[in-house]
Amino acid sequence: MRPPKLPLVCPPNAYRLMAQHAPRFGSPNVLVEGALAISMLLDPQVKPASVIFELNRMALHVRDLVPRPNALARISHLNEYFYEELGFCPSTKDDLRPEHHSLSKVLRARQGSPTLLALIYTEVLRQLDIKAWGV
Repeated sequence: MRPPKLPLVCPPNAYRLMAQHAPRFGSPNVLVEGALAISMLLDPQVKPASVIFELNRMALHVRDLVPRPNALARISHLNEYFYEELGFCPSTKDDLRPEHHSLSKVLRARQGSPTLLALIYTEVLRQLDIKAWGV
C-alpha cells in the first residue's frame, strides 16, 4: 500500500510554507511565518505578501517618526501608533474563534488573541532593530 499523499488536511500552500520554514526554526521570522501558515490553513485565500507588507508598513511608519535608532522613542511611538492610532486591542468575545488566531484577519480587524497581538508587536519591534521576546 502506498503512503498517503501529503498534506492530508490542510491546504497545499499552507503545508508548503510550513515545510519550507521548518528547518529554520531558529530564525527571527519563524513565528511570523508560522502564523502566516496558520492563517493560510484557516483561509486558503490569504496572500502572504500582503500580510508581510502590512507588518513592514507599520515598522516604516514608526521609523519615519523616529529616524534615529532611539529604542525608547521608537517603543513610545509604536505604543501610541499600535494601540491608539490603529486601535489594536485584545478580542472581547470568545477567544477560541479562529479569526482571533489568524494573522491576516487580526491585521484587518485590529482585534485578536493577546498572543497574536504580541507577535505582531514583537515583529514590528524586530524590524525596528529592537530586541524583544515573548514570554
